[in-house]
Amino acid sequence: MIAQPAVIRLGNDIARQFAHMPERTAAEEIATHIEKFWTPKMLNELFDLAKPSNPDIDPLLIHAVSCMVVDDVDHDELVEPSGG
Repeated sequence: MIAQPAVIRLGNDIARQFAHMPERTAAEEIATHIEKFWTPKMLNELFDLAKPSNPDIDPLLIHAVSCMVVDDVDHDELVEPSGG
Protein backbone atom coordinates (compact mmCIF):
# COMPACT_ATOMS: atom_id res chain seq x y z
CA MET A 1 0.00 0.00 0.00
CA ILE A 2 1.33 3.42 -0.97
CA ALA A 3 1.07 6.13 1.68
CA GLN A 4 -1.05 9.14 0.82
CA PRO A 5 0.67 12.51 0.65
CA ALA A 6 0.32 14.49 3.87
CA VAL A 7 -1.85 17.20 2.28
CA ILE A 8 -4.36 14.56 1.16
CA ARG A 9 -4.47 12.90 4.58
CA LEU A 10 -4.90 16.28 6.28
CA GLY A 11 -7.46 17.49 3.73
CA ASN A 12 -9.48 14.29 4.08
CA ASP A 13 -9.40 14.66 7.89
CA ILE A 14 -10.72 18.21 7.58
CA ALA A 15 -13.44 17.08 5.15
CA ARG A 16 -14.61 14.43 7.64
CA GLN A 17 -14.97 17.13 10.32
CA PHE A 18 -17.38 19.09 8.12
CA ALA A 19 -19.25 16.12 6.60
CA HIS A 20 -22.29 16.67 8.84
CA MET A 21 -23.06 19.98 7.09
CA PRO A 22 -24.87 20.45 3.79
CA GLU A 23 -22.33 19.76 1.02
CA ARG A 24 -22.03 23.29 -0.39
CA THR A 25 -21.68 24.86 3.06
CA ALA A 26 -19.13 22.25 4.11
CA ALA A 27 -17.07 22.72 0.95
CA GLU A 28 -16.98 26.49 1.42
CA GLU A 29 -16.00 26.12 5.09
CA ILE A 30 -13.25 23.64 4.22
CA ALA A 31 -11.96 25.90 1.45
CA THR A 32 -11.88 28.89 3.79
CA HIS A 33 -10.11 26.90 6.50
CA ILE A 34 -7.48 25.56 4.12
CA GLU A 35 -6.81 28.95 2.54
CA LYS A 36 -6.50 30.52 5.99
CA PHE A 37 -4.14 28.03 7.57
CA TRP A 38 -2.19 26.19 4.87
CA THR A 39 1.07 27.42 3.39
CA PRO A 40 1.32 28.26 -0.31
CA LYS A 41 3.45 25.13 -0.80
CA MET A 42 0.72 22.95 0.76
CA LEU A 43 -1.95 24.64 -1.37
CA ASN A 44 0.03 24.07 -4.56
CA GLU A 45 0.52 20.41 -3.70
CA LEU A 46 -3.18 20.01 -2.96
CA PHE A 47 -4.15 21.66 -6.26
CA ASP A 48 -1.79 19.30 -8.10
CA LEU A 49 -3.18 16.17 -6.41
CA ALA A 50 -6.88 16.95 -5.99
CA LYS A 51 -8.33 15.36 -9.09
CA PRO A 52 -11.78 13.76 -9.17
CA SER A 53 -10.16 10.65 -10.64
CA ASN A 54 -8.00 10.19 -7.52
CA PRO A 55 -9.82 7.57 -5.41
CA ASP A 56 -7.86 8.54 -2.27
CA ILE A 57 -9.44 11.99 -2.02
CA ASP A 58 -12.71 12.62 -0.23
CA PRO A 59 -15.24 14.03 -2.74
CA LEU A 60 -15.98 16.84 -0.28
CA LEU A 61 -12.31 17.85 -0.42
CA ILE A 62 -12.52 17.91 -4.23
CA HIS A 63 -15.55 20.20 -3.92
CA ALA A 64 -13.63 22.44 -1.50
CA VAL A 65 -10.72 22.69 -3.93
CA SER A 66 -13.14 23.73 -6.67
CA CYS A 67 -14.45 26.44 -4.30
CA MET A 68 -10.90 27.73 -3.89
CA VAL A 69 -10.33 27.72 -7.64
CA VAL A 70 -13.40 29.92 -8.23
CA ASP A 71 -12.64 32.00 -5.09
CA ASP A 72 -15.80 30.89 -3.27
CA VAL A 73 -14.42 31.41 0.24
CA ASP A 74 -15.31 33.64 3.18
CA HIS A 75 -12.90 36.53 2.68
CA ASP A 76 -13.95 38.16 5.97
CA GLU A 77 -12.97 34.97 7.81
CA LEU A 78 -9.59 34.87 6.09
CA VAL A 79 -8.55 38.11 7.78
CA GLU A 80 -9.99 37.31 11.23
CA PRO A 81 -7.43 36.23 13.83
CA SER A 82 -7.77 32.62 14.86
CA GLY A 83 -7.86 31.13 18.32
CA GLY A 84 -9.43 32.54 21.38
